[in-house]
Amino acid sequence: MSGVLPKCETKDSKCYLWIGIGVNINGVPIAGSTSLKEQLECPEDIEIVPFIDKLSAILMENVKKLRSLGFKQSLKPKIEKRLEFLNEEVNIFYIKLQNVLYTGTFVGINEYGHALIEN
Repeated sequence: MSGVLPKCETKDSKCYLWIGIGVNINGVPIAGSTSLKEQLECPEDIEIVPFIDKLSAILMENVKKLRSLGFKQSLKPKIEKRLEFLNEEVNIFYIKLQNVLYTGTFVGINEYGHALIEN
């Protein structure tokens, strides 16, 4: 239904990170995926502009909390409630998804949001 689209680039000895998000609102790009409309069981299409306005407001609220409280107090508890694959075996792949670099059990996230993997 949605996903995070990160991109990292190094320029002039600095690292820049862009983070985008993608949300399937009314349709699905590939078979087996889902949409917000489908998950909410909406009989009519969801209006995109009001959705973007609401999403932007929520994102900005979370950015303000992150700046004032830090990750550990503002976002970590919310993320931990929604973690998938917790206590399950996971594979860490090479960036091009060709080779498995590491296999272990996903046990949570640390105070910086990094995945904790045990072997």
